[in-house]
Amino acid sequence: MNTDIQEIKARADIVAIISRYVKLKKAGRNFTGLCPFHVEKTPSFSVNPSLGIFKCFGCGQSGDVIKFIQEIEHIEFPQALEKLADELGITLQKSDDPSTKLIARYRKMYTVTAELYHYILLNLEQGKEALEYVLKRRRLTEATVIANKIGYAPYDNKLLQNYLIKKGFTPAEIKDAGFINERGNDKYTDRLMFPIFDTAGHVVGFSGRVISADDRRPKYLNSAESILFKKRFLLFGLNSAKEAIAKKDIAILCEGQLDAITSQQAGIENIVAPLGTGLTDTQLSLLSRYSNNVAFCFDNDEAGQKSMLRGVQLALSQGMTPFIISLPEDVKDIDELIQKRPDDWKDRAINPRDFFLVQISTLRSLMKKDILIFEKKLQEVLSVLSNASELKQSIVAKQFAESLGLSEQGLLSSIQKTAPPSFIRQELKQRQGALSTSEYVLGMVLLFPLVTLLMGKTEIAKEYFPLKDQQELFEKLTEFAQKHSNLVTSVLDKTKKSITVSWESIYTRFTNEVALDFSTWIAKVSEERPGLAGLIERIGLSEMTASIVITDDIVTDFFRAWGRLKKQAVTLRLEILKKRMVAAELANIVDEISVIQEQIQANMELLRKIEKKS
Repeated sequence: MNTDIQEIKARADIVAIISRYVKLKKAGRNFTGLCPFHVEKTPSFSVNPSLGIFKCFGCGQSGDVIKFIQEIEHIEFPQALEKLADELGITLQKSDDPSTKLIARYRKMYTVTAELYHYILLNLEQGKEALEYVLKRRRLTEATVIANKIGYAPYDNKLLQNYLIKKGFTPAEIKDAGFINERGNDKYTDRLMFPIFDTAGHVVGFSGRVISADDRRPKYLNSAESILFKKRFLLFGLNSAKEAIAKKDIAILCEGQLDAITSQQAGIENIVAPLGTGLTDTQLSLLSRYSNNVAFCFDNDEAGQKSMLRGVQLALSQGMTPFIISLPEDVKDIDELIQKRPDDWKDRAINPRDFFLVQISTLRSLMKKDILIFEKKLQEVLSVLSNASELKQSIVAKQFAESLGLSEQGLLSSIQKTAPPSFIRQELKQRQGALSTSEYVLGMVLLFPLVTLLMGKTEIAKEYFPLKDQQELFEKLTEFAQKHSNLVTSVLDKTKKSITVSWESIYTRFTNEVALDFSTWIAKVSEERPGLAGLIERIGLSEMTASIVITDDIVTDFFRAWGRLKKQAVTLRLEILKKRMVAAELANIVDEISVIQEQIQANMELLRKIEKKS
């Protein structure tokens, strides 16, 4: 399977594929366009065809051609892989990768567990009381129970373990999958069991809810983080709600699983819930695949309203449009409103209100009643607004000024004072700024790895880079260059240690003879070393790298930069050694003083050589 992935990445024309969805314009070595994953007017989406990667410097979305198809088509990795393989005429092989086999094993175990608990609830005496609670107290229909595979984990500390062992799973696998607690018993007992599905419909975890009001245990108990279950990347109910969200062009976010299930049963299907923890930016990013609009309907208590404000802030920071759905004061949550007045819930759900228009109404009322509370509330709203784009801030500030009789400029000034440094602002700032010397050198090597053949011994040269991931990437690029060293050694004057032709001609041969091999190699490294993928993206998609055209002057400038980097590294080493020397002298450690003196002398000599060459 890994070989298939690498072949797909190497053979796929990432520019041609992305151009089906995004209008791209050539910008130096890269291509740019408006990001398809968030609303923008200034292009911040960049594609590097030689490295086979894309990145949006506005919303942070990035990856390879497979990742792009996943995100744009709202499908999972295997489906994206199959789609591209079909298009390229590649027959996928069955994977023998251990991690792939482990995922398949976990999926089977989770599915078997969901089927067991579901069967107990619907068919066994042990689940009779739980089923009565579900059907009569919670008023779920049997069709809803079946559609959501709701189950019941009975009082039996070893039931699941024994059952899974009979199904061929080992005790170690059962424990690693999170089904055993620290006492060696089943994690879930006497709980209503809600399977959690990914967007492809696979069971990836569970949320167990207590049934009795007198039960003092935590109300919900979720699966532990695992290779499949990662809470921040999942939303309860999204697998069944995604089509309705896309069709209605809005997602409703509520607090609990039962709120989502009873709402879907009542006909409001575009609703999802986080999994017992605070909403994350990743979960909102997942929702934004289907709609850029999100309506928050959290509980009426103080905690629920705080969560709602936090959600609005996250939504604004991702360029989404926030709405709210208010609940009447006589109910605590959606489920209770549906039980009392289902038509009331439907009316509210299909008529969400713009968050800021609601705030204007609230502020108008407070202005007449209590100016101190009004001021506090206004500051709170402006703090939330500070997470929005400057255009959104201007539009809302104008609305507030006209409705409340306040100064538009004064409101904007207040917003800017409360604005926190967001990820997006930092990312754009980083994009606009120049790369560091080490990143510039790596950028050149990533573009034309053959230059490493004249940078000295790898084990020495890599130590001049300040960061471990930079060192690792340089080492790997050097390994690749060694395989094609004949392109340089064949034109190298060993006496003068210089080439006998132009660098342009060597680069032309490199692009003609090695480009496909290099693209395949990049795909392989990114697959095997995910930690390096981010570094490759950042440097490979930088404006500096995109603007480089290989000439003799550019290569000369590169080796000057290489000299600067070496000088910086050796100077830093000397500073550290001098501090160590002071500490050794104070402690009177004679042997260490002698060793450090030798190291200082060696590095001073190295520094003189570097300065002489430059």
